[in-house]
Amino acid sequence: MTHTLTELSVLVLLLLASFWIELYSNENLVEIKYERVQQNSGYDMTSFKNLRIRKFNRTISVLNGSIDLFHNLNDSFYASITLSYSTLGNNQFNRSPFKVPLQRMCQFLNTTYRDYRELYRNVTNFPEPGVCPLPAQRYYIKNKVLDSKLINNYFPSGLWRGDFELHDVNTNQRLVNVQLFFRVSRQESLF
Repeated sequence: MTHTLTELSVLVLLLLASFWIELYSNENLVEIKYERVQQNSGYDMTSFKNLRIRKFNRTISVLNGSIDLFHNLNDSFYASITLSYSTLGNNQFNRSPFKVPLQRMCQFLNTTYRDYRELYRNVTNFPEPGVCPLPAQRYYIKNKVLDSKLINNYFPSGLWRGDFELHDVNTNQRLVNVQLFFRVSRQESLF
């Protein structure tokens, strides 16, 4: 009886192992790391000079520091986010279809921001969704790790750039441009 039970448990373990191998054999392990933050315009409205990418340990980089917002942001501003990638990492970027189109600031805070607020809840003093106008103050980000679960199979490996922009509603003039660079790499699984 014990001999049959042992054979049955080995058989079950083999079946589970083969199922696991089959399930994950085509999966890639995704690694994502912050590279840098760069503000290109809008120094009279906001300052990102105290926001840095730093090494948390040997393998993880984190976003850490503060953002100064000098003006309340209300519906007289549009916000947008565009993503671009460089597969070779040589700063020749191609526009990605992943983006947040121009939205009035209050709409952005009540929709798009609401969807992603949980990613930053415990490491920032960003306001709750629905707060509009966004008050002028110092916002902090403390040791925010970029979660690889955000990256799906449609993100090719390489250097990525996220452009956050604010535009004037009346003139459609770009007032602020901040770029966040991050690197996506994939490793083949062991099986």
